[in-house]
Amino acid sequence: SCTAPRFPVLRPVRIVDRQEIARAKAEQYFIMARDLERRARHAEAERFYEMACDLDPHSRVLRDQLARKYVESGKLVQAQLLIKGARGISELDGEEKRFIAGIYIKTGELRRAIETIELIDSLAASDYYSLAIMYESAGDLPRAIARYLAFFERTTPSAELGMKIVRLLITAGRSKGADSLVTRLIAQLGESAMLLDGKGIVALSRGDTTDALANFSRAISM
Repeated sequence: SCTAPRFPVLRPVRIVDRQEIARAKAEQYFIMARDLERRARHAEAERFYEMACDLDPHSRVLRDQLARKYVESGKLVQAQLLIKGARGISELDGEEKRFIAGIYIKTGELRRAIETIELIDSLAASDYYSLAIMYESAGDLPRAIARYLAFFERTTPSAELGMKIVRLLITAGRSKGADSLVTRLIAQLGESAMLLDGKGIVALSRGDTTDALANFSRAISM
């Protein structure tokens, strides 16, 4: 016969290694954990997150989900160990530092929470606000004002936040700074009862009752 012989096509056999199998199984456990969470079966969900992490310990997503679950169930030490491990705080990235700071807040370690957030290389606007609240709670008024002002500079001007800072400035004996901020707010947002009332409060802090009463009257008439 002139027909050329046909040989069977040999296809390469794909060898699936153990790590790939483990990751696939971890993904299945993760999906099951999410489903259990949706059904409010939290203890079972936590266990499946743990099994997923055991199979794929290098997965940041699995680690973070399990740490979140530990916090929800009050296992703060386990959550901290899971995120931090043997590393020092300075070795963590920004998100890890924020997570650890949140644990310190829950355990009442306000000073450690502040120190941890302050170690973040590039602070976000929300970090400045968190620090401002924490410094205010700790009674550190100068640093609280500095962080509130830093947050204020990075966000859309707000009369409510501005007036909070104004009151803190007055409490700290910084009437000129308070007056400057109120003037700036009015220039940016226009006159309002709240801001005119603020001008009156600043005037009172300077001992100028005439100006204070005039601004209070204008605020009432608006």
